[in-house]
Amino acid sequence: MRPRVEGIPSRPWIRGALNAAGDVAYAWDLASGRVAWSTDPIRALDLAVGPRPDDRMTLMGRVHPDDLAAIEDRLGRRFQSAAAFEIECRMRGRAGSVRWVQDRGSAEIGPDGVARRVCGVLRLVTANKERETQLERRANYDDLTGHYNLQRLRESLDHALAYARRYASTGAYVVVAVDDLALLGDVYGREVADAAMVAVSQ
Repeated sequence: MRPRVEGIPSRPWIRGALNAAGDVAYAWDLASGRVAWSTDPIRALDLAVGPRPDDRMTLMGRVHPDDLAAIEDRLGRRFQSAAAFEIECRMRGRAGSVRWVQDRGSAEIGPDGVARRVCGVLRLVTANKERETQLERRANYDDLTGHYNLQRLRESLDHALAYARRYASTGAYVVVAVDDLALLGDVYGREVADAAMVAVSQ
């Protein structure tokens, strides 16, 4: 069965552009809760297999529980005006995977000042989120040990010192040096030296 497309631009070039970008346009009627799609969102967004979300509740059932409250709050505030909104949330993907989905849209406000319909576009941004996570981790953590890198450690120590000065508290930190680590690597190989560093750091 083809997805309903009422309220979605049906010109072939618009639909082709959306499909090429991997985007899914939608029109959500607030009174009925029904949602019309430009294409099947299950397939396009690689969501968990199940009923096609022709209504809002079926779609929200795929949202990660930890993201539901924030979505409800932001949407509720945005529905009070025609201002555009942008929300990113996790949704259940196939085989237990997690999909990050970006929702960009705006509400259509009726003459009485009440939101009647929400139109927008959903886009899969899982790859972007994974890259952001990797970059953040590389910027803050050591690849070998998984602990703070030197820059992040310095920032943490600066914060601790500032706290101690402000509240006249005391504290201490310990510096541990591993003797002959380079020799260990020369004799037994880098993998053994790395394993020793990981063991010490733990």
